[in-house]
Formats: sequence, structure tokens, C-alpha cells
Amino acid sequence: MATGLITTVNAMIGNEIIDTGFHVTTPESPDVQRYLAKMVEAGMTHVVLETTSHGLAQQRVTGSEYDVAVITNVTHEHFDYHGSYEGYLAAKAMLFESLALTHAKPQGNPRYSVLNADDPAYATLQKKVAGDYVSYSTLGEGSLNAVEITPGFDAIDFIIQGKGFSVPIHCPIPGEYNVFELSGGFWRDRVCAGHRPKRGSPGDCQLAVVPGRMERIECGQPFTAIVDFAHTPMP
Repeated sequence: MATGLITTVNAMIGNEIIDTGFHVTTPESPDVQRYLAKMVEAGMTHVVLETTSHGLAQQRVTGSEYDVAVITNVTHEHFDYHGSYEGYLAAKAMLFESLALTHAKPQGNPRYSVLNADDPAYATLQKKVAGDYVSYSTLGEGSLNAVEITPGFDAIDFIIQGKGFSVPIHCPIPGEYNVFELSGGFWRDRVCAGHRPKRGSPGDCQLAVVPGRMERIECGQPFTAIVDFAHTPMP
């Protein structure tokens, strides 16, 4: 299926990469709708829309109807805008509540929520979901679980297990946080969208490093240099 992408870094429509300007949040609502319109014109049938708490609270994605909502975690940041952890969590929860507003589509409406069972916000978000939900975990608490996690200098390997399948995953980007990112994405793409995984089939994780996010700089130097945009949690 032809899939477009709108992130906090850029927008991708087929082979076209659109610079969305210097920001670290969801684009403004007119921009989001313009990118979505261009994707329809280009024949895109699906889109992955990175949705921030600021974007939700400021109505930048109003009118964008979600079929599947995925979250990794809710940490103690952005309190300067949301005021508290509870305010931040309430903004994040708007994504899952919005599934109830999604109109019927010809291809169907899965209305799935994908939650991180390891995150402290899990119990609260369970009560906010509209429709069915699934979960993932590194502690054996999810309907999908990541096991045998093996971190490396240049990659991370693990196995995703669910009912009736066990899939080895090789991620060419290091960092244990990628286990959560990929587990959530696995549920979204392989299960919620109807692509059932086969037992023992390898995970086709073909990721490229996002510019400025744990990006290693190699110029022949005798030391490791990494460019990373990382939030410092608010006190």
C-alpha cells in the first residue's frame, strides 16, 4: 500500500521529501491538511502522522481522522505548556479518544489503540481508548512481547512474540527505546492493518537514521561523535 509520512522532521510523499520548517512538533493545521491533500493526489492510501501533545491540545490535527493510534510512553516533559504530568497525559489521551469520531471508510475502520503495557500511563489510557486495543511489553505483560533483547553498538536485536507467531527483529539503529518504537509499529502495520505475521519469518526492519536523532558522524576520527536532539526532562 502507498503510504505517506508526516513527522516532526519532514513530510514524505512517495519519493518527495518536504521540508516542513524548523520545529519539533506537529505542523500547523493548514500545513497538515495540505500535505494530506497532496498525498491523496499522489495516490497515497495510508499515512503515518506523528502527533504531538502540543498538536493535539492546539487542534492542529482536528479533521484528521485516525484509524489506529499508537503510543510509546508518557514521560515528565512539556510541563511548561501542559502544567503538570496529568495535563500532559490528558493531551496525549485525546489521540485515543478521537478514534470514536472517525467516520466509516470504504476499506473499513479498525479503530485500534496500541498501548505500552510497561508505561505508568497504561492503566489510565486503557480507560480512554475508543474501540479495541492491543498492548506490547518488554516484561511479558502485553498481548505482544519483546524478548531476548540484545543491544549492540550499531544495532539492536530482539524477538517479537504474540499468539501464534515469533518473529526475530534486527534493527540497524542502536538504543533499547527502539524496541518500544518497533513493537508499537509492528502491531500497527502487521496486525491492526491486517498483515498477519508468519511464525519465524524475519522482521523486515529497514530503517535509516533520522537526521539529528542519534546520528553518528564518521569522519575518520578516533572517537565516537553523535548528534542527538534529546529533551532534558523538566524538574
